[in-house]
Amino acid sequence: MNEKADELGIETTLSFMHSDVFVKAPYSKDHPQAFNVFDADERQEAIEEYIGQEIDFDYFRTSGIIEQNYMLHKKDTVSLIVDSFDHYKWRLLRGMITGNYMKYFEPINMIKNYYGEKYAFEFAFLIHYASWLLIPAFFGMLVVIEMISSYLKTKSFSGAIDTSMNGVFGIFLSVWATCFLESWKRKQRNIQYYWNCGDNSFSPQDERSDDFKFYFFYNEDTDSLEKIPKQPHYWRRKGRQFLSFCMIILVVVTMTFYAQLKGIFGAKKDANGNVTRKAGPYDWFIV
Repeated sequence: MNEKADELGIETTLSFMHSDVFVKAPYSKDHPQAFNVFDADERQEAIEEYIGQEIDFDYFRTSGIIEQNYMLHKKDTVSLIVDSFDHYKWRLLRGMITGNYMKYFEPINMIKNYYGEKYAFEFAFLIHYASWLLIPAFFGMLVVIEMISSYLKTKSFSGAIDTSMNGVFGIFLSVWATCFLESWKRKQRNIQYYWNCGDNSFSPQDERSDDFKFYFFYNEDTDSLEKIPKQPHYWRRKGRQFLSFCMIILVVVTMTFYAQLKGIFGAKKDANGNVTRKAGPYDWFIV
């Protein structure tokens, strides 16, 4: 393993750095004590390169000799990641809001070491998103309580839905969305610095976009592998776009129809604001 890593120049974390930052350098078999133990991603890169020199897996897959080849998971490592996440998840959610999240970053670091930086970034973003959703959820509950209180007083669904807090809550969501985005940008830069991938120099084992964008097949005439895009047929794509456009038009028509029905069957008020006719039974159906 050490000789193959030295031959390939695999980027490996240094062990003598007195810092929490992951600093990488090409592995050297002459100085093994200067490097940490290979993580799963680095081992996979070395093993796949070594086996790939002996076996042409692409040819065997396209010719139908084998269906697929992949590295087997280490169940013990996956179990450790799950246990670590169960232990730190609530403190990690709280830390994503307060900013004190690096103390509880162990499960994300374990995901990074096992699956790679890109998958770890995905989990970090989802945790950040889930934690920040707690803020509008709390204030949204206050708006719902205000709606219920208004309905108990007026017995009008339309009046209860259109409360004075709706506009304030909408402004709050606009501010929250901006703060959420800027918070993630700052956390992303911190994590990139911590993992030493600030220039998006992620592990090459994560670069699997071709597997998702193309089908590979073997062309006997040219004796080479060729790619076929996985994107849908042209007219199928246009059909989906047309369906999306129709759905938008349907929503606009439905909202307009709802406004008309509310004006016909809703409660009537005079110029002084006094209710001249209460909402009828259709008010339940409309809401």
